[in-house]
Amino acid sequence: IPYLAKSFAYFLDRGVREVAVSPLVTHDPGWQLEMIDVLVEEVAAVLSISLEHFGQTGEIPFVPFRTTENDGSADADPPKMCSAARTDEIAVDVDGKIFPCVMLIDSYQAFPAGPLSAGLENVHLGNIGDPEFERRLAEHPSKVSDARIFNNKQTKFSSYRRCEGCKYLRQCSICPVSICYIPGNSDPNRVPDLPCALNLVLLAARERFLDHISASTALR
Repeated sequence: IPYLAKSFAYFLDRGVREVAVSPLVTHDPGWQLEMIDVLVEEVAAVLSISLEHFGQTGEIPFVPFRTTENDGSADADPPKMCSAARTDEIAVDVDGKIFPCVMLIDSYQAFPAGPLSAGLENVHLGNIGDPEFERRLAEHPSKVSDARIFNNKQTKFSSYRRCEGCKYLRQCSICPVSICYIPGNSDPNRVPDLPCALNLVLLAARERFLDHISASTALR
């Protein structure tokens, strides 16, 4: 974290055109609650560098500062944690097992034992040659709901705040699988602190960045 701004400047100076950051999905024992203050300082420095770079080139290489046409802020539907309940994109493991997301594949990871990870057993869609595949596909949305970590985003919380009422509820992104990796956690609504902190700080900085370039454009 203390090297975030210097790292960004390093890559920028070498012509890297896209720099993205994301938290660990597995547990990060090094993260402490007070480290959000360091993160705020580092992202503020990234913001300053990004504004200067945008003024010179019109480019936004720091991916978290970019925006899309629809961030979901006006969506009336309940916010979703992720797209795991959908089946338009699937992941096939090396042994032919089918999953709705690469983060759920079990050949490269061992989920911590517990009630939350046990619920993931029913989320996989069987084997690619399974004659019951179509049935599993039809039952998949309810299986995802039963796993509990994938739904009710508004009821989630971290040590920093509750998701309900947070202005970034529809914009933030936290992989539900990370809930299973919190040591000793059995609450499907408890999300890890690091991704929450990263979302809070980056999304606030993105607002400032977009406001600044919008105001600068209006003055031209």
